[in-house]
Amino acid sequence: MYGFLFARRIFYKQRVGELETLLEDEKRIMALLSEELRPLQMRYLLGKAAQSFVERSGRRAAKKPR
Repeated sequence: MYGFLFARRIFYKQRVGELETLLEDEKRIMALLSEELRPLQMRYLLGKAAQSFVERSGRRAAKKPR
């Protein structure tokens, strides 16, 4: 009985170790993807900011009496 429990405990520890390794690998992959996508994210955010600026300045120009 104890041999079975001991073997089961070793199996679970090995499995937990494998899962921790996989998690660390996933974290590294996500960090690399984040670095590669950062220029695209910045370009998107700058585009949205420019669009918002144009829309706001267009509204202000329409409100000003001439």
